[in-house]
Amino acid sequence: MTFLFPLFEKGVSLFMENPLGQSLGFIAMFILFYGFALKDDRQVVKVLIVSNIFWLAHFLMIDNLWALLATAIAMLRLYLSLKYKGSMNAMAFVTIACLVSGIIAYEQPVSILPIVWTIAASYGFFFLEKVPLRMLLLLVSSMWLVYHLETGSISGVINEIIVTITLLITIYRFNYSEEKSIYLKNSIKNILKKRPRRVDLWRYMYLRDSNRFK
Repeated sequence: MTFLFPLFEKGVSLFMENPLGQSLGFIAMFILFYGFALKDDRQVVKVLIVSNIFWLAHFLMIDNLWALLATAIAMLRLYLSLKYKGSMNAMAFVTIACLVSGIIAYEQPVSILPIVWTIAASYGFFFLEKVPLRMLLLLVSSMWLVYHLETGSISGVINEIIVTITLLITIYRFNYSEEKSIYLKNSIKNILKKRPRRVDLWRYMYLRDSNRFK
């Protein structure tokens, strides 16, 4: 566990250098956790838009232009995905916006990562739902983790670790709920198929009074 102390010291140092900027990142992080824990995709998107407002402020305060641009495009993407789900034109527009931003703000190879992951996540929000969407977001989250480690965003690093855990739990909940739902449906169908036997009144009367006819 001793290897964690240098990371902790670096985290404290970065926080003390810019407490307001890092605090905004933590607020964005907690809102994001709440959003990813939801199972209604439209509600998830709405909460993520709110979270991205705080991420914008965070990246602005820590002077991270690339992440700022990627987050701004992500907000646009989320808004468009609400209105134009499954639209290739909307997806193409977001992709072009990402590429143009990348060309304008290019500084070093690692700075390309936010744009790449924004494009990947855009595909998910426009064309995927439920478990497939969250599987793609797991991959995107792992790539954001690498970027935040390189650029010194404490809340960003913590955020991606917990987002990964939250997504895994949500995926499990989806699968468990679906299996349980299928089991209940099958159980109900089996019960309905086993209809009670109709009472044969004539046979009952005959058996009851059979002694009279002997």
